[in-house]
Amino acid sequence: MKLFLVGVGLVIVPSSPASAAEWQAPVQERPELQEVANRTPVDEALVAAIPLGFRNGWFTIEGRSRRGPLRFVFDTGANAHGLTRGVARRLDLPRVGWTRLQGGSGSEATWLVRGPDIFFGGANARPGHRVIVDDDFVTDPAGIRYDGVIGTRLFERYDVRIDGPDREIRLYEPGQATPGNDLGPPIPMDDLGRALVHFTVRVNGREVGAILDTGAPYTVLNTAAALLAGVELTGEPFTLLPRGVGSATIAAAPIRLASLDLGTTRFADVDAVVAELAMFEALGLSRRPLLILGAPVMEACEILISRARGSVSVCETPGPIEHPLPLIATHQISSR
Repeated sequence: MKLFLVGVGLVIVPSSPASAAEWQAPVQERPELQEVANRTPVDEALVAAIPLGFRNGWFTIEGRSRRGPLRFVFDTGANAHGLTRGVARRLDLPRVGWTRLQGGSGSEATWLVRGPDIFFGGANARPGHRVIVDDDFVTDPAGIRYDGVIGTRLFERYDVRIDGPDREIRLYEPGQATPGNDLGPPIPMDDLGRALVHFTVRVNGREVGAILDTGAPYTVLNTAAALLAGVELTGEPFTLLPRGVGSATIAAAPIRLASLDLGTTRFADVDAVVAELAMFEALGLSRRPLLILGAPVMEACEILISRARGSVSVCETPGPIEHPLPLIATHQISSR
């Protein structure tokens, strides 16, 4: 089976840089982490509440092994957990084989190692095979280096509520998370056979398949989706710079979606990118309308993923979405 690391292969534009000294500060010196750390769970199904960072286009979380603290990119576009070569050497993790990674800019071979327990409060990513990635793979544009990637394997153990506005992830016993009145009705999902979070959305009123990807700094449509929905071009074509898996440069263009509906929740005037990522073909979906639902949407809206129930629930009232792309002259893409 191919392993997909989708989101981290798309990080190309820095924002809100943070210093290494800030990341190294202990929890008691970082009020935004201490607030969550001091919170007392009142839901018996709640296993852990984890502070969620958002830096330079990546969602990030902090955990620990039995040997010390670790910090990760939280990437729902990755269907495996990964560790850097440096961490693997430091923890003396044994190699157990090799595999091939597929990302936005192509594919490459890498080692698999036997990884340790990774703890997030009371939650635990159990020992298992971990993908090895280069240290630079999870170094952001501000030079902050992470220890690896936490992917969708976490959804096999827990219901996961990603609260972008309040910067928190809550993990529940599988199938036990209660959506509550602040989330809309469940949206059926499937995993495309690749353990990815895939469900149907509506772009400008037209149905498009979507992959939830906290590691992508943009929302990305393939050409088929852009033509189907008749999206609006907002600027000149540009090139996505390769970062992460693969080395191919990808032609792209900035676009705007008049409406993006996730179930009953509507986002209006969403800036996005149209591009033919290498992983679209690897998934066998290059001819089907497909959208990568990136971090800006999740920064504005709380989302609950329950693989046990086979559904995704989205906030009823989203906040404003940041517009990371320059808005220039407008043109129209049409399927006619």
